[in-house]
Amino acid sequence: MTADFVKILITAPFHEQTLDKMKNNYQVDYFPELAKSEIEKIIHDYHIFVISTIPEIDQNLLKKARNLQLIIRMGIGVDHIDLDYCLKKHIKVHITPRANILPVVELVMSQLIHIMRRLQPAEEHLRAGQFRKALTPGSVLSGKTIGVIGAGRIGSRICQVARFFEMNVLACDPYLSQTKKNHIPAHQWVDVNTIIQQADIVTFHVPLTSETHHMVDEVLLGNLKKGGVLINTARGKIIDLKAVEAFMQKRQDIHFIFDVYENEPEIPEFMLNQQENFTLTPHIGAYSIESKQKRSEECLEQIHAYFSGKKVHGRIDLKRGY
Repeated sequence: MTADFVKILITAPFHEQTLDKMKNNYQVDYFPELAKSEIEKIIHDYHIFVISTIPEIDQNLLKKARNLQLIIRMGIGVDHIDLDYCLKKHIKVHITPRANILPVVELVMSQLIHIMRRLQPAEEHLRAGQFRKALTPGSVLSGKTIGVIGAGRIGSRICQVARFFEMNVLACDPYLSQTKKNHIPAHQWVDVNTIIQQADIVTFHVPLTSETHHMVDEVLLGNLKKGGVLINTARGKIIDLKAVEAFMQKRQDIHFIFDVYENEPEIPEFMLNQQENFTLTPHIGAYSIESKQKRSEECLEQIHAYFSGKKVHGRIDLKRGY
């Protein structure tokens, strides 16, 4: 099929100027946040489907997508896509991995600094007219041990930034080659259990697979270092939130920084009610003006490459799930 006849459906938020460029080359329909029931009525007409975290791409939708060749996920996570059925139907799935790296790194480090330096209590103190009177000081990152679980595109950059703050960096990624590890500035490569037991801060940057689903369970939580911080900006389902709730009945010395959740957009009540232990954001890791433009440009680049016969980056291995 040539580009002249391809039809593209975009339901993900898209950069306006990049959308105009796409429309100059392809037949494009842009319906941001179109309901899944409406998508199912029209998906049979399209060859490329550009999505965000919604809708869920399940068998029911894919069965109706009889002309679909390619799904481009604007972002990284693909746990809402039935990859097994895509494999069966020979539908390729791509992500836009380049655009999200630095925004997520910024979120991790800014939230970490925010709680370590106790910035919110400090501002509340000032607004109450107390200035520094009886103010509990925060801590610096220098000298703290950070454990990075998953050292791919994002995790490796976390290692770099943490070194800048003179932190001790432990990293774990059993799927990286030694050659790649040699280019990542971790002080030590260890296993997950070592990180959990030794790190002051633990941050997860892993895909959602059968291996990582609920990897943060009650046992792992129980081994966290006292007074530590646990960060998840990866995928919501890697953490068993029922285990977190049970853990909070026993220990209240851990601070959790979450940007992703097990059943978005639902947030468990216990997390909302315990502000002193939870810093929460609504899946905004890559939600910025600049990353929207970069994701859109990356998507257009992928489509151009796809129809020119060039290798398209960001392809998901449908058997492995990432």
